[in-house]
Amino acid sequence: MEKSRSTSANKRRRRRRRRVRGQSNTVFALLFAVLFIVVVLVAITVFFKVSRINIVGQTRYSAAEIRDASGIKTGDNLFIINKFSCIQKISGAFVYLDTVKMDRILPDTIVITVAECIPEAAVSMKGKYWLIEKKGKLLEEAGQEAASKYPVVYGIEVEEAAPGTIIDPEKEQRIKPLFEILNSARTNGILNDIVSINMEKLSDLSLQYSDRFSVELGLSEELDRKIRFLKAVLEKLGASDRGVIDLTDTKEVRFRPDYAGG
Repeated sequence: MEKSRSTSANKRRRRRRRRVRGQSNTVFALLFAVLFIVVVLVAITVFFKVSRINIVGQTRYSAAEIRDASGIKTGDNLFIINKFSCIQKISGAFVYLDTVKMDRILPDTIVITVAECIPEAAVSMKGKYWLIEKKGKLLEEAGQEAASKYPVVYGIEVEEAAPGTIIDPEKEQRIKPLFEILNSARTNGILNDIVSINMEKLSDLSLQYSDRFSVELGLSEELDRKIRFLKAVLEKLGASDRGVIDLTDTKEVRFRPDYAGG
């Protein structure tokens, strides 16, 4: 009986020792984790300071202007910098920037990569011309001479035009078919010779190609197909041909020559 009590007491003591060791191990693990986090935070704060801000990409804006707009300065902590805030600052400051990307390069470098918007057309609104890029963003007001370098678009309206305004396709339904025409013309290599595009009626779209052809597109449907037909027709017509190219029926292309113009 006495031996049994002694054995039970020994077991209880061993269990207590195991619990104490387990608790000690847990405490040591927590202390180590806290110490590790403190060391990492100190290392980040002390060692990872920005010493170089590299700008990659050719734009009309200087590297110094882009650096200043980012708000990043040498000596700033590499990891505490709010990347998305910096990108928004740069994009908001320069309307001609299409994309802005920022990367952290250890141990001390920020790389900002930028690409510039390219004007696709000039939209005529209320007696003024606005250059517009392929995503529907207005870039700047332009004079007639500058606007004439691009297809001039009639029929698109914006309530408050300003540099950086992005035309909402829900409010201006003509913007989608306009970019279908522009994108297809660019893909087919005929964009540069389009003088103007009339978007005033979605049921009666048309464009002027060079000084030789009026092109009737009709409804704002199958525009890519119509532009491809236009390219095929242009390749078959002679250098002296002038007239009207009727693409309103995608099953049959009709050409009405202008003999007086020839």
